[in-house]
Amino acid sequence: MNSVKSKIILIAVIMAAVATSFFLVVKITPLFMVAYIFTILAIALFCAGNLFLLSNTKSYPWVAALPLTLWRYLILQLVLSSVFIILENAFDYSLSTRWLILLHVVLLGFFSILLIMQKGGIDHRKNCRKTRSRNKKPSVKDSFDAS
Repeated sequence: MNSVKSKIILIAVIMAAVATSFFLVVKITPLFMVAYIFTILAIALFCAGNLFLLSNTKSYPWVAALPLTLWRYLILQLVLSSVFIILENAFDYSLSTRWLILLHVVLLGFFSILLIMQKGGIDHRKNCRKTRSRNKKPSVKDSFDAS
């Protein structure tokens, strides 16, 4: 296995272990379990996105945006979960579990749409280049256009 790939997997395992260690200090409630499940999902997506980046070096511009978007999702998901877990444990305020699930699904949906739009933009750009290269002779400007 590649050294970089093993480091990515090790980082994901460490992040999952840190998330799991909260079982030792936080009261286990349905709200905590929802937060934990979505945290593990975010860590898995982040790991998969980075491994996908390493295996697809030819389509770099699109693939480079993937881990960055997944990193933003992971951070926002952790902040959202942390706020409601802290409110529940420190101030005895408990949001309905259904609402927390809904908020996480909306956040995941937003970032999924963002990834789909990024991929669509890259595909459109490639199609425009193919059409342009078939319809005219290459110009000086085309030689400076990044692939």
